[in-house]
Amino acid sequence: MWVAIVGLGGTGSIVAQQLAHLGVRKFLLIDRDKIEETNLNRTVGATRADIGCTKVEIAKRMIRAIQPDSDVRAIAGDVVDEKHARELLGVGFVFSCTDSHASRHLLNQLCYQYVVPMIDMGVAIDTSDTVRFAGHVKALAPGLACLWCMGNLNPKQIRLEMMSPEQRQADPYFQGTGRVIQPAVISINSTVASAAVTMFLSMVAGLDAPSRLLVYDGNRQRLAAVTAEPDPACNFCGPASTALTGDQSPLPVRRNASS
Repeated sequence: MWVAIVGLGGTGSIVAQQLAHLGVRKFLLIDRDKIEETNLNRTVGATRADIGCTKVEIAKRMIRAIQPDSDVRAIAGDVVDEKHARELLGVGFVFSCTDSHASRHLLNQLCYQYVVPMIDMGVAIDTSDTVRFAGHVKALAPGLACLWCMGNLNPKQIRLEMMSPEQRQADPYFQGTGRVIQPAVISINSTVASAAVTMFLSMVAGLDAPSRLLVYDGNRQRLAAVTAEPDPACNFCGPASTALTGDQSPLPVRRNASS
């Protein structure tokens, strides 16, 4: 079974490492970014000598060091570009380790529309007052609440992220990204990534761990299983949505992207 990881940074690199140790031998890696000095404190497998290299190539090297006979496809591109998004239709499972709303919206819709099981994860650290940190691990599959049902996606942010630089410049409502770069701590990322890999084992190998939504309260050191009901009126996972429609419904991608 091919396993895809979208986003090979703080959580994605840890997921890649753990899956390789578990014996996964077929990987599809998608990430457009390159290693920067600020990434070195959280990207597993990267060293200072790797600054300027693509994150997918660093992850590929790490996987091959653990599993020399593994088959690894590394795509240094944006998953919201149509040609890269459609690569996911040939895999058996996806880990969503990306932090952009546009890519998570795409992955969410693709999961339900084409029935590709997926786990979404995220980590947040707030240092505005006292330091607070939290995370989540969420399985996405028919019958489970999607990211829109959970209120995890922002339509305004999706619109902004899907724009080209030229479109942003021409848009009278665009006033900059307003995006705040959050701090990252590898131990917190590891807690969330490990919970995601364990959930994967439950979904594909029958490990007795039935929760499909975990919330991590880092300050209280609690990882709690919670439930969420899907919204029957949801446009992406409800009965009258794009779910299960396959190629009959368009995906929210950038078409004819050059890279």
